[in-house]
Amino acid sequence: MPTLRIKLPDQSEITHELTADKVTVGRRPDNTIQVIDRSVSAHHAELLMSDDGHYRLHDLGSTNLSFVDGSPITDYHLRQPCRVTFGTVECEFDPARGSGLPRMSNAQLEKDMAFLRGENADLQGQIVALQRQIDILSSARLVTKKADNTPFAAANDTMKTIVAERDDLRHLSAGLKLELEKLREELSATTRERDAARQACELLQAEKVTHSRELQMLRQQAGVDVEGVNGSAVHFDSSEPLESSAGDTAPVGSMPAPPMTLPAAPVAAPAPAAAPSTPAKIAVAVPGESPTEATQKINLPLPPHLQAIATPLKCLAMALNRLQANGNDRGARAQLATQGAKLAQAASTLGNHPIVRISLAMEALLQECIGKADGPTAAQIQTLTQATELISSLLDPRHHDRAKGLPHPKVLAVDDDNDLLHTLAATLELAQLPTTTCSDSGTAEQLIDKEDYDLLLLDVGLPNVNGPTLCDRLRQKDAYRKTPVIFLTVTNTLDGRAQASLSGGNDFLPKPFNTAELTVKAETWIWKNRLGLL
Repeated sequence: MPTLRIKLPDQSEITHELTADKVTVGRRPDNTIQVIDRSVSAHHAELLMSDDGHYRLHDLGSTNLSFVDGSPITDYHLRQPCRVTFGTVECEFDPARGSGLPRMSNAQLEKDMAFLRGENADLQGQIVALQRQIDILSSARLVTKKADNTPFAAANDTMKTIVAERDDLRHLSAGLKLELEKLREELSATTRERDAARQACELLQAEKVTHSRELQMLRQQAGVDVEGVNGSAVHFDSSEPLESSAGDTAPVGSMPAPPMTLPAAPVAAPAPAAAPSTPAKIAVAVPGESPTEATQKINLPLPPHLQAIATPLKCLAMALNRLQANGNDRGARAQLATQGAKLAQAASTLGNHPIVRISLAMEALLQECIGKADGPTAAQIQTLTQATELISSLLDPRHHDRAKGLPHPKVLAVDDDNDLLHTLAATLELAQLPTTTCSDSGTAEQLIDKEDYDLLLLDVGLPNVNGPTLCDRLRQKDAYRKTPVIFLTVTNTLDGRAQASLSGGNDFLPKPFNTAELTVKAETWIWKNRLGLL
């Protein structure tokens, strides 16, 4: 007797013995193949008995094609064992497997079917009688207001619950589909906006290069004293404001930022002008460095893609210097936001370089600070200043290529507040800084003995052994004498920074911390230590 063995999704199998002249193969709503089943929701194929006693497979043209031994078919004679696939469900057909009983005649089949119809009618009558009993019991429960604990009532309640849950799931699925379509549309619109922004940035970059060349020519014609003509880097001094030829102070951003370096080829000096006025002193010194130190840090001409980063970096340093002198300088605040965005845009061409991550974190911190009424705090200005100094060092060809080849740094954070640790670790993970966390100093010392960390974040108020004491212990280990330590504290002043230094730490981070400020601090101290700048 022919058989059809179906492989179910749970890797089990079910075998059907085929006896009828016509067998319909379909799919249930749960995506399982069924044979001669009333709950079939879609018909895929028919097995028709041929005159030669073999079945013929006929595809009904549904969305799921029928395959025999891997080849799609529409009509196929099943004379030999083969592998049949309906859509993605595999089956095996065997024309001779089974019990081996002789095939029943049509007359016998009709008698059996008549008997089964009678049995079915009896069962239907029993079902009707049971339904009447259920209705009577339900009516009695409504009249007496007593709970019906019969199995029929429990089954009825369960069925109602299942139907309600099914309807809820259908509504939820429809809502999710609508949200997915909206998200796809938003993603498409965002992609178009990004492409347009890239084109605009390319145009602005080309205009900036043109303006820089024109500005350089104007300076040479005006007799401005520009250092570094023979290949050394140009140094700019921000101690004095920009001045126009008429002596009026020019606001920041009224002229394009000067390039960091000039071509190495010698340039003929212009003819001296008759009694020229004092030339304008142009540009920016990196905060915390003398002019000599700043010039020696980058003493070679920079490639164009690094020069594009150096220009907004200098303007950003100038704005930070102005804001340190006068916290209410609105022009300096505006320059911070503008130059921070330009710096991040220019750095984006470097791929996965640390300069990219530091610039993006600086841009986020600047946007948050500028949006506040009182602007950035003194501690945040100091943090941003240290970050600009670090980027200036990373632009040096001696450090730039080396930073790309170093492995990802590792961070250890110790605090007895588990929620804060979770937020802190998640923030640093987004910045590609894998972070290990623990809640006490004893566990921290065990981890430190097993692993070399590039940065330690210690809570000042740790139980038993506090953060400063733990830091003193670590400084006695050769491997951690110079490892950067940032204290987590409720202090938000520069006095707290000084106290952190006295306790052996390098910096402090106030609670609750700003995620962008955390990223800037972490990246800055890690790469200062890696480049030997501590």
